[in-house]
Amino acid sequence: MKILVTEPEGFFSAARQCLEAAGHQVVLFAGEWPPGPADLEGMDGLIVRLGVHWTDALLQHCRHLTFIGSPTTGLTHIDMQAAETCGIAIVSLGGLPGLDRITSTPEHALALLLALARNIVPACQAATAGKWERYAFTGTMLSRKRVGIVGLGRTGRCFARMVAAMDMVVSYYDPYVDEPAYERCVS
Repeated sequence: MKILVTEPEGFFSAARQCLEAAGHQVVLFAGEWPPGPADLEGMDGLIVRLGVHWTDALLQHCRHLTFIGSPTTGLTHIDMQAAETCGIAIVSLGGLPGLDRITSTPEHALALLLALARNIVPACQAATAGKWERYAFTGTMLSRKRVGIVGLGRTGRCFARMVAAMDMVVSYYDPYVDEPAYERCVS
């Protein structure tokens, strides 16, 4: 089976070795971004991330494709209906046990929240330029502030726990979730 890794930067060599040990030919994409029809010709499988939206038009060029693997939980970057129509199986991290221990996305969201609330970037820029402006970058305290979360799935729920631990008030919107620990918004 010939498998194209469309975004090879950060693709683990151990994963490649595992695929090759199983008899698969692994091709690391090195062409002009994004992959085009010629890059996809003859591929039996794709390993994709979020860099390209795999539309019906793009999937039509994948005549031999049997699967798309995505190391993500969400699949909004893949036209699922088109994949199903083409008989392409989708493999992702969604629903796998242990995902609740993966906290990189909510940690990143928390880091961005803290950077904004505490003016981290401009304060670092000023300090790097040799300026100490003690009161210019005071920021704001997050305790007892309200944070709004759209979607209380795995990532949203983890982020809610993090900010609640910082004594923030959590409001959320999710038509499919009722979480009494937080304030639910109806729209």
